[in-house]
Amino acid sequence: MRTGLVLVALFLALVVACGGGDAATKPKTAVDPAPDATAQKSPLPQAQAKEPERTPPSGTTTPAPPTSSAGTGQSDRSALRIEAPVLRIAVPRMGVLNATVQVAQKGGMFESNSLSVTLVDVADSQVAVQALLSGQVQFAVVTLQDAARTSDGANPLRAVAGVLGSQPYNVALADAVAQRLGLLETSRLAERLAALKGLRLAVPQEPLAEATARALVSAAGLASADVKLVPTVAAQLLEVLKAGEVDGIVAAHPILERAIVEQGAKLVVNLSRGEVTELEPFPWLVLATTQRFATAAPDATVAVVLAIWNAERQIRRDPTRSQELLAGDYASLGAEIYRESARIYFPAVPNIPLLTPSSYSKVFRVLGGTPAPFLQVVDNKYIEVLIPHQ
Repeated sequence: MRTGLVLVALFLALVVACGGGDAATKPKTAVDPAPDATAQKSPLPQAQAKEPERTPPSGTTTPAPPTSSAGTGQSDRSALRIEAPVLRIAVPRMGVLNATVQVAQKGGMFESNSLSVTLVDVADSQVAVQALLSGQVQFAVVTLQDAARTSDGANPLRAVAGVLGSQPYNVALADAVAQRLGLLETSRLAERLAALKGLRLAVPQEPLAEATARALVSAAGLASADVKLVPTVAAQLLEVLKAGEVDGIVAAHPILERAIVEQGAKLVVNLSRGEVTELEPFPWLVLATTQRFATAAPDATVAVVLAIWNAERQIRRDPTRSQELLAGDYASLGAEIYRESARIYFPAVPNIPLLTPSSYSKVFRVLGGTPAPFLQVVDNKYIEVLIPHQ
């Protein structure tokens, strides 16, 4: 890693001395698999240009920011100037939960770091892991649990950045139930949690959904018998809610938003916003690569991590602009459901993609089981090189 960073530093010095690094010399970002991706590609958002320059710790390589073309003396967000291969990132079909990687692509964050990136659509996290292990892709969005399962062996995976920092599952109640209980999304959290007592909640038959529901009941100070959790096939959640067979649902994207928009359900516990501190932070989705690739291409790995960080900050600072960038990809949802998706899940994007031992442990306390050691799963050095002195 040190050798790779020293080479990057020497290269950066040569670029600065020669006056290089303008947009005309950068390779173009690979076209997104979506047919209309080229037409939708947008320049870096203005909010990004106002971001203060980052200074990494002493003795590390820093990406040198280009000078603003406006001649104001301000700098654009730090960008790496490297010779990088064409990269492929596997992205499971989790919709707007992948917003960080999608904004990095559509917002030009990869391209600004001289990276040519293609996002590869795959069925789920486990397929993404297999694509990594087989060398079909160099990076993948996977669950932290899947990263931990494959952190050992001949070519282990390493989580190098957080992609989703809060829970994807939330609780919505039927409109009539919420009205009877006098609950609003803006009601005091303690009131909303206490109101769960005696309710029947449909829960998808998925490990994370079931574990989240149990953990939420406990965090609310209720006994397990106080809330009736009804295991339900995910595809039937809307049906049982509409039929009045349950009082509410524990659901994620896009079922949660459809319940709210199509049935008038009320969001009463928003874990994606991090409002239940006992379950926060919860880095469920991470960006992973193989240890072999990260070791062989540390500069490219740092560049990808920086692009992810820039995208996360863009989403947090300007969610409206970020929503506009991705709108074309979610046209099939309908504008109202997509707006609700962005409202609920953009706050789940972390402020910084750094993964911590405490948040790592929290995920497995909820899911159960004994995880692999933190340092065997997570490699933070590719983001630590970008963190300024505090």
